[in-house]
Amino acid sequence: MGIKGLSKAIRRMAPAAVRETTLADYAGRTLAIDACIFMYKFRYLGRPVELFTEQVRTLRDAGVTPLYVFDGAACEAKHAEVLRRRAAKQKAVEAVDVARAQATRTQARALSTLGPDPLGAIVACEAELCKAERRVAAQPTSSDYSEVRRRLAALGCEVRQARGDGEKACAAAVRAGEAFACVSEDFDALVYGATRMLTKMGQPTMVEYDLPTVLRDSGLAMPQFVDLCILLGSDLCPKVRARARAHACPGAPDPTPAQVKGIGEVRALALLRAHGSIENVLAQGLPPRCEAPPDFEADVARARLEFMG
Repeated sequence: MGIKGLSKAIRRMAPAAVRETTLADYAGRTLAIDACIFMYKFRYLGRPVELFTEQVRTLRDAGVTPLYVFDGAACEAKHAEVLRRRAAKQKAVEAVDVARAQATRTQARALSTLGPDPLGAIVACEAELCKAERRVAAQPTSSDYSEVRRRLAALGCEVRQARGDGEKACAAAVRAGEAFACVSEDFDALVYGATRMLTKMGQPTMVEYDLPTVLRDSGLAMPQFVDLCILLGSDLCPKVRARARAHACPGAPDPTPAQVKGIGEVRALALLRAHGSIENVLAQGLPPRCEAPPDFEADVARARLEFMG
């Protein structure tokens, strides 16, 4: 999950909270790593065990201690998102069958029937098939997770299994002083209270977000920051619209992010600074061309974000 546009919002309202860093800046520190983020990246490259091993060596060479956290079972509020991802995976599998059939038909046709560039047509079909197969292959399997956990344990790394979202457990480790920062690409780690969050690990330059500075420079208390994230939109806070429900899985809530129509990061920040909470914003009346979903409930959204202060 993530918070729609939160990175952009932070850079706008609290630029001092964002800084570029390198791995060397964290020498002597422990970083809590959202392992599933890298599992998908490394699986796409086809070498998850090898690439995790390389990552551990790189971190240790820089004097950094990794703490790997894996996702647990998805919470009930995330059921719709799980169903959406499952449907996307099935669609990817079906796309492979379609691409393979198209490539087979193209190869069987006479070159003279394939237009002015017959070889180009054949190559294009093969490229589409290859791309479709890579999308399916990028999905980690249970054996991938087992092999990676065994390797990390053999390397002497601490490995934790979260009860829910891995980034939530990472944030808890940071708040408890067990890690200096949370490494993830999902900005809900900040909503969960991670005082520091790192993105782009593995690149020469990383980006650190400092939550206390975000709150100080934005003028928001933590509950208001949570309300800002709700207004921006999260897949744990679905808005229910009849037209969207028709396309969702039967019995599942609409997986589209909860977002009051017409409110982006600038307006959301201004409204919360002026009125203090989503309830007060709605009570005062939304600006022109803004609309809340008919059954939008801020308390339900907060509960689903499961913020722990």
